[in-house]
Amino acid sequence: MMKRTQKTVEKMAEILTNNDKVQEVMTMLAEKAEEKGLSLGEWEQVKVGILTNCFFMVAMKDEQIRNDLGMDIYEEINA
Repeated sequence: MMKRTQKTVEKMAEILTNNDKVQEVMTMLAEKAEEKGLSLGEWEQVKVGILTNCFFMVAMKDEQIRNDLGMDIYEEINA
């Protein structure tokens, strides 16, 4: 299991969940998704996509996160 990366993703999800500005945007997006007729499953996929994009944007700027991701992938391949 990609322990280092999982910790980073969990921390990011916690920050995003507890940030009022992020919650305002997510509420707005949820309303738009409902207006467009997205199912709950489709909305969940959108949220996962948002978190994934956030992770990779941060990883592109943070050497330690890139190194952790690289080590996790290396360990998974060689397990």
